[in-house]
Amino acid sequence: MPLYWREELPGIGRLGVWKITETEETLCSMRKLSKEENACVQSFSHETVRCRSLAYRVLLEQLLQRSVEIGHDELGAPYIVGESSHISASHSGEYAAVFYAEHCAVGIDIEKIQSRIASLRHKFMTMSELRDAENVEKYFTGSDLNKLKPNGLENAVWTVYWGGKESVYKMFSSEKPLFTTQIEIAPFTLEAAGSRAFFVGEQLKREVTLRFKRINGYMLVYTYEA
Repeated sequence: MPLYWREELPGIGRLGVWKITETEETLCSMRKLSKEENACVQSFSHETVRCRSLAYRVLLEQLLQRSVEIGHDELGAPYIVGESSHISASHSGEYAAVFYAEHCAVGIDIEKIQSRIASLRHKFMTMSELRDAENVEKYFTGSDLNKLKPNGLENAVWTVYWGGKESVYKMFSSEKPLFTTQIEIAPFTLEAAGSRAFFVGEQLKREVTLRFKRINGYMLVYTYEA
């Protein structure tokens, strides 16, 4: 199907989500690949992974309305060949997402909201985040609070934390930040759909904007400096 969702952030950039319903053959017909890009895509043994890799490339060109070539740096982060712009990409299940900015670092992550993430939260949340999350109801307002208990909606909270950490990591990947000590997510509510995130490294400190959106059982989280 075509572009599923997009957002324009004035002065920052643009981002979008693609719902993958196409076959690998169809996606290949929608995007001309360079020799290097084709080698990258074909290096994946599973067709599902190849489709995700192709989908975010198709999505990026639709967002930009022009052809680009994607390369990867020594850390595996994508970039547009011949440009100083910034991109971040993510995929999970049937969705692919990409964030483009001309002048500032950005990060994006999309994850399926699952119950297992609750048992893993001590592996990616800081001690202060874990203490703050002891009363999970503080993350909900209005109708969401009424749905909390029967629907296990608290899993969405943990997914915002995970996606936020992933997004910030992508922004500062050269620093190889530690999720549990160097990346902190400020308190938020699901209704507000936004917060702040902080990266504190040995040589670098940054405060960034964090936003998120629920999409059909998935959580999209993205970050940028502004």
